[in-house]
Amino acid sequence: MKKQTDVVVMGSGMAGICAADAALARGKKVIVFEKKPYQGGAAGNCPIAFLSIRKDKEYQDAAFKLLYEYSNYNANPAVIRAYVNNSWRTREYIERLHVKMMQVASVPLEEIGSPKYADGFPSAIQAHGDMYFALGRGKGHGAALICLNAMRDIEKRGGEYMLNTPITDILTDENGKVIGVTGINNETSERVDVACEAIIVASGGIMDDRKMMKEYTGFTYTDNSCRDGGNVLFNCFPNSGQTGDGQKLVWKLGGAKTSIRVTGHNLCPGPGIVASSPWIVYNQMRNIQEQPYLWINKNGERFVDETISNNHMAISTAIYNQPGRVSYILFDEDTKLHMEQEGVDYQYFIFPAEKLTNVTEQFRRLIEDKKMNMYLWRTLWKNSAYKPASTQMVSMIR
Repeated sequence: MKKQTDVVVMGSGMAGICAADAALARGKKVIVFEKKPYQGGAAGNCPIAFLSIRKDKEYQDAAFKLLYEYSNYNANPAVIRAYVNNSWRTREYIERLHVKMMQVASVPLEEIGSPKYADGFPSAIQAHGDMYFALGRGKGHGAALICLNAMRDIEKRGGEYMLNTPITDILTDENGKVIGVTGINNETSERVDVACEAIIVASGGIMDDRKMMKEYTGFTYTDNSCRDGGNVLFNCFPNSGQTGDGQKLVWKLGGAKTSIRVTGHNLCPGPGIVASSPWIVYNQMRNIQEQPYLWINKNGERFVDETISNNHMAISTAIYNQPGRVSYILFDEDTKLHMEQEGVDYQYFIFPAEKLTNVTEQFRRLIEDKKMNMYLWRTLWKNSAYKPASTQMVSMIR
């Protein structure tokens, strides 16, 4: 099959749909390639909260200053300024896609950077604009609806989607200018050649490629039983198709290799957690992790101010620097009863739970019924470091 267009977009997630939308707005013909049989990238079924920096110079200047300082002035100021000045368009775009939103926080100018708005993140990241939550439909999260409605909008405006068709090569002329792409349909094995003037690579990361993860981050992408020792990483988006396809193609053309980093939530191993999006849970262990109780490392040493336990980036960094990159959260029977009868001390909006339900039984199910085959958990259980009647050691996080 042969086609011709102005712009090819590789990937149909959040970055891809924005790129396609911008190209169409400039009168360009667009074809979007997606390796999966449906639209949407790694965040295609995430609960989406987003910030919208107001279209106001004084507000934008304050946000720019906060973000630039947060990077220790290492970031590209032109990139920060472009984001700050155009952030308000995010809300406009989502509204145009007929996705309903709920305002979570309105941040006044004088309170930009206030920690009270930084729910789970450093204040520079999540306190420089008004926060909104995109509402889903049925069992689907907001991001799924955004990607679906975006595809319909792009196709209505003349854009084309090539689903189930990964791009396998980027073609260039003798001067190195991009002149086309080649894709292969996963189902029919049909080859698709598209002549184009440019390609926008928006294909995501490398999370599903164990070899690349090891080579570029030093982490071992573990299995559900965590059998790889202490230096392991849980895949928060399994089967997302993030195998570094775009990076490999760009590097093949001579693109520069920049550093690759991983960050994210401190994860509690268990059904619905390991090798699964951390918000698709079948228990309340994730809620316990958010609480400001006693955190210790494998040497039994306290290593952090527990009031930051709801700051996912900070606590992840703190755990990363501990022996074996392992930590524990300790609490006693009274605290367990407090969470069950009076309520938790902190709620994350993705895991709302005012009170927990039978914490002891949840632990028993994880270890005995679910057969979570993890050496440390089994040892704790058999050696009575954890007893149903005395909840002492709760969570191991890597």
